[in-house]
Amino acid sequence: MDRHSRTAPEFSRRDNKPILAYAYWSKVAKLSKGEVSVALFDADNRQEDVSPPRKVSLNASPQRFFASWASKDLAPGFYRVDFLWDGTPVWRTYFHVTD
Repeated sequence: MDRHSRTAPEFSRRDNKPILAYAYWSKVAKLSKGEVSVALFDADNRQEDVSPPRKVSLNASPQRFFASWASKDLAPGFYRVDFLWDGTPVWRTYFHVTD
């Protein structure tokens, strides 16, 4: 994950602040109904958390989807967040947790 270390937001376990990942989605062409979920992976690609799939109907107005984690509950290191549409990753971001 070296290429992300320069741009990944950093959170301290000591601050005990929530880490929030969100994305705005809207309808594209005919694709509008499906399931959204969010998965969290550590630097070794082990799944740490996943939200249950949520059935949604997208429309032209953007809708916000999010997940959050307590920084104190995560071990120091880099993490990847995947937003999934019908079980397929469609958007991803990274963050770093320090002591």
